[in-house]
Amino acid sequence: MDYHTAKSFWKKSSSYEKTFLSMHPWLIDDIERGATQATKETIRRFGVNGRNDPSDAFRHCYLSALLTRDIGYSNARFFMEAHELIAGNPDFQMDMHNNSKGFRIGLTGGDDQTLSNTCFAAVKSGALMVTNP
Repeated sequence: MDYHTAKSFWKKSSSYEKTFLSMHPWLIDDIERGATQATKETIRRFGVNGRNDPSDAFRHCYLSALLTRDIGYSNARFFMEAHELIAGNPDFQMDMHNNSKGFRIGLTGGDDQTLSNTCFAAVKSGALMVTNP
């Protein structure tokens, strides 16, 4: 990751995320790559990168799956929990549910497309939580 991308990623991070990233700087590139991939794939599949809708559920699942595969379950879980620990986060329950599904999918491994397909199937089957269908 170049300096400007890293600076932008850092600026958008919550204080909890910054604490995690400060203690695990070698994971920043993988986390940033996963976040970018998850957003691009969400837009490709849904045409939007929405909030509280199926695209949001997919993005959380897919990012959690990518991170679990790429940085390990414990690191993925700690980072995603840090990501959700924003005071008054009204989406906390939904996001944590969908992250949890993604962790399980990521533990099965597979390439990006396999993880994407599995998370998309979870959306279609109703296994992911959506508060604004």
